[in-house]
Amino acid sequence: MAQKKDNGKRIKDKGSSGMKHFFMDERLRFISGAIITGLAFYLLISCVSFLLTWQTDHSVTVLQGLDAKVDNWGGRWGHTISEKIISYGFGFGAFLIPFIFGAIGLKLLNFPKIKVWGAIVKLAFAVLVLSVALSFAFGLSDGYLISGPGGAHGLKITRW
Repeated sequence: MAQKKDNGKRIKDKGSSGMKHFFMDERLRFISGAIITGLAFYLLISCVSFLLTWQTDHSVTVLQGLDAKVDNWGGRWGHTISEKIISYGFGFGAFLIPFIFGAIGLKLLNFPKIKVWGAIVKLAFAVLVLSVALSFAFGLSDGYLISGPGGAHGLKITRW
């Protein structure tokens, strides 16, 4: 906390520095970095599994309840999230999204030489460009991955 001198005595400043120290606490950074990195790994595994199981799991909906079985390695949540970001999102470009979260998590874990903002900007740009390029090149591709290799985003942009 910031301290001021008043006639030779130190007085604690009761400003917003307490909240700042809470968010800069090393333990909080480590825990949040570990959680974000773990979620990035989980998302990557779910996306890879979605490529293998999307046809069998496509018939499973949220309305079927908790008893519905999915083959995705990430379970129901992994299937749902990966379906949203791959089929209804960015297609194969969505495979870069876990790396964005991974870069943020590793930066919070104090890994050296990770420039987070540069990585986020480059990867986000690559997600968008890859989605549009794959949709332009392959289109719907007979319903592969529901919206084609470029996802719904790329398909809408190329049709526009």
